[in-house]
Amino acid sequence: TPCGRYQIAPWPFFMGAYLPEGLVGRAPRLEDEWAYVSAQTSAGLGPAMYAELVHPYNCRVAELFDDNVYYHGCEPLDGKYETLRSLPNLRRIHVSPWSSPAVARQVFGRTAVLEIHAHPTEVFFPHTPATMREELRVKLEQAGDCKLDLNLNDIHSINGNPATLTRWAETALELSEEYGAR
Repeated sequence: TPCGRYQIAPWPFFMGAYLPEGLVGRAPRLEDEWAYVSAQTSAGLGPAMYAELVHPYNCRVAELFDDNVYYHGCEPLDGKYETLRSLPNLRRIHVSPWSSPAVARQVFGRTAVLEIHAHPTEVFFPHTPATMREELRVKLEQAGDCKLDLNLNDIHSINGNPATLTRWAETALELSEEYGAR
């Protein structure tokens, strides 16, 4: 939150930029909203092919928004981050379970929020509270002082143990507070 307190909040609370006309003194504009830019169908392209064949078109879309672009990609993005750094108005970048927070940190620094994702099957099946904590600690250390959002989503099974959701959220909150406001 703006006061530096970490909390669990609905995703649209932070992502929705729409404000009623009375609050901004003008009619809402497209550029006030968030652009969700992705290229899931090009996940199999290497970094050079992605830069040539997809990125220019994503840039054309992203130019329409005022610092409210979110790039999402579930594939390993480490090799594409250098290209993605030039995406206009980029404010939030996906760091999939197959991507390195350390590489994202090196490329983006504090210019964009790193949306760091835990691997859901790693959380729900083999993890103990200790290994869950260690995975989160490593991600936080790799992210350094970057602005970040820790995520656990794409949950298709809770392995019969819904308490794991609570345990993960409480552990993420505790460690985030330990590592301090960003």
